[in-house]
Amino acid sequence: GLMAGAAVCGGGGGRRRLSHLFVRDALRQPYRPDIDVEQLVADGGRRTAENLRRRRLDDTLAANLVSLHARYQAALQREARCRDAAAAAAQQCRKEQSRRRRLKKLQQLLAGRRVALDAGMHRVLAGIPNSTSAASPSHEPRVIAESVPEDLPVSRLTTRPLDHVQLAERLGILRMHLPYVTDTKGYFLAGDGALLERALVRFTEDALQAAGFHHLSVPLLLTPKVIEACGQPVDNEHTQCFRLADHFMYMHDPLFLSGTSEHAIMGYLMRARVPAGGCLPLRLSATSPCFRSELSQGRLSRGLFRVHQFTKVEMVGLAADAAGSGQLFEELLRLQRALLDQLQLPYRVLEMPAHDLGLSAHRKVDIEAWMPGRGAFGEVSSCSDCTDYQTRRLYVRGGAAAGGQYLHSVNATACAVPRLLIAILENFQTEDGSVLVPAALRPHMPPTGPTELTPARNWRFNRGGGLRFSKISFADSGKAPRPRHPSPPPPPSRQSDCDS
Repeated sequence: GLMAGAAVCGGGGGRRRLSHLFVRDALRQPYRPDIDVEQLVADGGRRTAENLRRRRLDDTLAANLVSLHARYQAALQREARCRDAAAAAAQQCRKEQSRRRRLKKLQQLLAGRRVALDAGMHRVLAGIPNSTSAASPSHEPRVIAESVPEDLPVSRLTTRPLDHVQLAERLGILRMHLPYVTDTKGYFLAGDGALLERALVRFTEDALQAAGFHHLSVPLLLTPKVIEACGQPVDNEHTQCFRLADHFMYMHDPLFLSGTSEHAIMGYLMRARVPAGGCLPLRLSATSPCFRSELSQGRLSRGLFRVHQFTKVEMVGLAADAAGSGQLFEELLRLQRALLDQLQLPYRVLEMPAHDLGLSAHRKVDIEAWMPGRGAFGEVSSCSDCTDYQTRRLYVRGGAAAGGQYLHSVNATACAVPRLLIAILENFQTEDGSVLVPAALRPHMPPTGPTELTPARNWRFNRGGGLRFSKISFADSGKAPRPRHPSPPPPPSRQSDCDS
């Protein structure tokens, strides 16, 4: 029935999943995604196909969408004609009752066909990106601003700068690669490292509160409907979402660990009507652990740069229209730069090309901090203008004063803790191996907290000697333990040249 019809209508071979944006059971449907399909298929889908090619995506999605939309409209018309005929037959005599029953059965079949076409269309829509800003380059990122603070501690070194892993392990504030405890990208921050993490979060939250943001505490388990509505695929092979086991399903849908609090904040706003008076633009923020299945390896992904779990402070804003979201985008970008300026970190601002945008982003700007130990710039934050892509899928609208139109959303990273820790450790290292705490973070450290990170203040982890702090000694779990049972004796056989 429905599933088979959806597979036929999708334009692809074989059975394929239904989009999480589409819900068959109306009783389970908390909202209706109001995607402007008419605009996407106008002029035969040529503009949609051009946008897909610009983003280096499969442009055949546009042709599939045009075909499905035409068949869906035809199915609506057939169903309406059948419904009218059934209503007319109901007014006739008893001789027409058998015809009426046949029309009702036909009406049910046509409704099932329409629902199948609708499901196939939503599956295609899940892969259609937002429109692309004219400001986005076609090929490579474009540098639009740079900042280089004067007299950084790293500039006074007479030797090659150390990277953050070498510095943090010498200081005793970082521990990674613990078999039987966590995966290869798991890590512990200890002592002053944990204090520095909390100081970064407090520093950022105070700055956002002063800028008029309302802070939220958000859930970490989200449904795929919210994640997909925000433009993050959950079912393809390149997804970065961690899926919980099937016995944790909710309302027949799997649950996922949140990759960013942006998704939870937008879910908080689902079906909201925001008054246009003093509420817009609306500024929200949240601090939460984030989980991503990062697969990148190599020297530039070493240490804390790509990890599976990290703490992040996220900003989300809502504006009344495209002009308002553009102004809000520039406001969040200025706030991001102000935070890095206060931390005295060197950075550059990049206008990202079309093929580097997420599905929801109309325009995106990344900020990369210079990390001298890595010898390269590394992304520490990004800012995206999503126009009405997310709000149409989550039904977030303005109040009566705003004309009931769909609002426009903007999101930006305020503080991705591991990346900023890398930049601080590598730019504020000194000749003797200690690291100075940036002046902006010192008021957010404990009263007895340090202004300089030194090995003497923290636990020392030696790869071969274990952990020693005061009179406490722990075995180093960085090595696999020896088996408690003796190895079985070898079977009696002739000694070969390969035996040791």
